[in-house]
Amino acid sequence: MKQALSMCAALALATALPLQDAGAQTPAKIKPAVVAAAPATEPKDPVTAEFEKFRAVLEDGNPAELFEVKGEELWKTKRGPKNASLEKCDLGLGPGVVNGAYVQTPRYYADADQVMDVERRIAWCMVNLQGFKLEDLTKKPFSNDKGTPDLVSLVTYVAGASRGMKIAIPQRHPKEIDAYNIGREIFDYRAGPYDFSCATCHGEDGKRIRMQQLPNLATRKDAMRAYAGWPGYRLTGGFMHTLQWRMNDCFRQQRFPEPGYLSDSVTAILTFLGANANGNVYKGPGINDFRERGQASLDRLDNDAVQHVCNKYGNKPAPALSHLIEAQQLATVKLPADGKLLGDWKSGEKIAQSGRGFTWTDKPGLPVGGNCYNCHEIAPTETSFGTLGPSLRNFGKLRGNTPETQKYVYSKIFNSKAFSLCSAMPRFGFMGALNEKQIQDLVALLLDPESPVNK
Repeated sequence: MKQALSMCAALALATALPLQDAGAQTPAKIKPAVVAAAPATEPKDPVTAEFEKFRAVLEDGNPAELFEVKGEELWKTKRGPKNASLEKCDLGLGPGVVNGAYVQTPRYYADADQVMDVERRIAWCMVNLQGFKLEDLTKKPFSNDKGTPDLVSLVTYVAGASRGMKIAIPQRHPKEIDAYNIGREIFDYRAGPYDFSCATCHGEDGKRIRMQQLPNLATRKDAMRAYAGWPGYRLTGGFMHTLQWRMNDCFRQQRFPEPGYLSDSVTAILTFLGANANGNVYKGPGINDFRERGQASLDRLDNDAVQHVCNKYGNKPAPALSHLIEAQQLATVKLPADGKLLGDWKSGEKIAQSGRGFTWTDKPGLPVGGNCYNCHEIAPTETSFGTLGPSLRNFGKLRGNTPETQKYVYSKIFNSKAFSLCSAMPRFGFMGALNEKQIQDLVALLLDPESPVNK
């Protein structure tokens, strides 16, 4: 079947089918996926239906096939210091067996005494069978305008040999079970300046960012679609990418430090998303696999009191505890000294549209945006909006523009946890993402009678 995935499938991949060996399944003649925008839920909304029409056109003559052909050539060609091919590489079903291997990884490999996803395993074979140096393979591991790494083409080839087969990520070996449980903790782990976790975007049905549907990776149907869409040809930029890249970019968007390429942490979350297993033995979120890059320092993985409580109780702490910490958070709100809470709604609209700031690819010191439209419907003139948060249309018209309302809105933007402890909304002022003037401008966007929000 043709399958593709929304570019916002932030931790794209996963399945929850019964655990079984793919065995001698024969790959169907199905084309690799083009990563466009796949629906996360049924029924399809009009936007999703249009994206699917667009994707169907693109999949005729799919560019991903070129990378699959290149990968097969690389697999069979003798290369490296040892002048060897990869035809003796054991992906879990025996040396050289490619058919069905992709849908049964990540898995435990006794010769390495590790759980590995398929990209990590192929790299291991390139080092041990062909003599390549791991540090050379990991220098520039992702596709860019200068080229496509050999590993990407190799993964695409191996994935193509599993087309039409059922996902069957093994959960028999103790280390496979450990990897699943660690991955589960990483998926739910809230941290960083925005208090985000993977589950923030991918833990509920029927949500979207802007116009892109978000799969609920806790459900069998959506997890299957996410997994099946990778590796995928990225329409934006025209690059072929694998799940290792997808995980890397998701952590970047969470404002986390960068995970190490081929690291235990990435393998663990791929194991969690790829398997349907029970159990929750907490082993920690693999912090040592992340590295400081740019302004995304490792201390972003440290939890403050709010993050600790929300992580510990699965975002549902006891009401008494919630009220106690909410009161503490409310005390952190710093209102403007001059008492002015309403700024310029036109500037507020620009802030709401901007999603820049705090990632390792952003320059420190540049203005940070609120990225409000990713989660909310706000002004009627902007039709690309998300549904992670409630609609804010007619906010001021419905609630008024009183001093009390202004104070509430300012305080909510400054520190949302003062009103709902485990809210998915970032603490923009408390974390230093937005300054006083920016918050004033956002208040004006929501409350000023002249703002398009209230027209």
